Amino acid sequence: MADFSSTNIAVIGSTMMDLTVYADVLPAAGETRFGESFTTGFGGKGANQAVMAARTGARVTM
Repeated sequence: MADFSSTNIAVIGSTMMDLTVYADVLPAAGETRFGESFTTGFGGKGANQAVMAARTGARVTM
């Protein structure tokens, strides 16, 4: 793989927070149910690109 350690990259893009709720069954249309557990995750097109560029060794700012 190429050496990108001397590469500077500025990413201008979106960041998002994924909110995931797990339930024991899929609710019917219009039905409200309580979830079993809740997790969050980081994402977004710009954020994902910045992470991958950083993993190649580039210096990334967002």
